[in-house]
Amino acid sequence: MTTWENDLTLGVRFMDHEHAGLHASLTELGELAATELPVNTRALARDARANAIRLRLDRLRLEVSTHFTHEEQVMRAHHYPRAGDHIAKHTKFLDELDAMSSTYAVGEAAMALRVVQFVQIWFARHTVASDQALGEWLNEHHPDVTT
Repeated sequence: MTTWENDLTLGVRFMDHEHAGLHASLTELGELAATELPVNTRALARDARANAIRLRLDRLRLEVSTHFTHEEQVMRAHHYPRAGDHIAKHTKFLDELDAMSSTYAVGEAAMALRVVQFVQIWFARHTVASDQALGEWLNEHHPDVTT
């Protein structure tokens, strides 16, 4: 996933904006983790790259959590009927992301790539299913939120 896909656009401004930002962070992390370092790269350069990956993983986790909090506040404020299920999916995802990220040892770019792939797949599926349903409901019942 290297470009933002129009079929992931929901017509809810805050969600679309935040999703695009998450996509950009995920793409950046994926590119960093996928970059091959020459075999003779000095330890200092490898450590700097590994630390950059760790920082980006942590930043991605924070951005995802912040986005989920925002969505959940909107769902609760507007009494979204599927809020419980949607929030449970967020919680499960964060638990899985935390478990995967905790196994990342500095220098294991392959593990960072697995995290990226997991998030990419989950993000796309969640957006076209749960978030799409939320977006449609907000557009129908609370159009003031969508602009």
